Amino acid sequence: MKTEKLHRNTLLDSIDGQESLRTEQSIKEKLWLCLYFPSLVLEALSLPETELQPYVVYEETGTQSIIMAVSLAAYSAGVEPGMTVGAATVLCPVLIAVPRKKKLEKKLLKSVASWLSQYSSEISLEETASTKTLSRPVSLQPKNALLVEIGSSLRLFGGISSLLYIIDSGLNKNFAITSKLSVAPTPVASYLLAKNADLYLTESESKNKKNEVLVIKDRASLKSALGKISITNTGLANKVIKQLCSTGVKVLFDVWRLPRAGLGRRFGAELLDWMDCLLGFKQDLQVYYRAPETFVKELELLQEVTTTEELKPVIYKLVNDMIRFLREQDAAI
Repeated sequence: MKTEKLHRNTLLDSIDGQESLRTEQSIKEKLWLCLYFPSLVLEALSLPETELQPYVVYEETGTQSIIMAVSLAAYSAGVEPGMTVGAATVLCPVLIAVPRKKKLEKKLLKSVASWLSQYSSEISLEETASTKTLSRPVSLQPKNALLVEIGSSLRLFGGISSLLYIIDSGLNKNFAITSKLSVAPTPVASYLLAKNADLYLTESESKNKKNEVLVIKDRASLKSALGKISITNTGLANKVIKQLCSTGVKVLFDVWRLPRAGLGRRFGAELLDWMDCLLGFKQDLQVYYRAPETFVKELELLQEVTTTEELKPVIYKLVNDMIRFLREQDAAI
């Protein structure tokens, strides 16, 4: 893998690949930026001192409370996602368990999407995905992520390095959220690269892995770049994953080696469609997010407030959010 260093230790992947594209019609070239938020479940709650306090975010599943996300302090105590709250409390008696708030997660994603609209008009998130993909055994939808088409914005913002720097700096300035960024010619590939970013870091780079962006510009390089991703981390439906694993498939490289006709007979056209969208042989249609025209936001107070002084940080945040919204809309009051 040949790489070139850009801003903030960006990895520009120019993997050599000669594979011809299997498509009858020309697909308009696009470049997709994925912003993946691995700690969205925890960070959307805006909990105080998350680095110091042993927080866990749980979700009710039947009769059990299953942990979905953990803070660094909780993880250091041996608590991991997938545990029950009861089992985790044995490991960490001072555990602070907070119920998951999907509504807040969606609000945060939409807030970031609205902010990104100043750089692109083509922004996709899970909620806006086409309903045609919802019933398929494979998923083309980003989870805890945003997809932004940036190919048409490169000239306006001075090229890919400049645009990534602007977006990354603004994201860190305006939002308290951990992100992993990647760029690829297809939405699904960009998402998988961001979600599996740690696979592409050397030992020295992993120490600063939050500052890395993997960029793949050409479709011919996708097979080589995506090949080492585990089949269990692709977003495929559990049923499809189990069937593939039963045939000895462990990573995407194994899938590439299988005859296409055999895959179609055994797994159906849906898996072939997913592969074609992933590798750019078939256009992956997206439904784009549209920012609201009016500013409406609320913050949930996690504890009782008894003085106006305690309200000031909340008020300042709401006012600053409104100012940012007005700037994004080129508006004022």
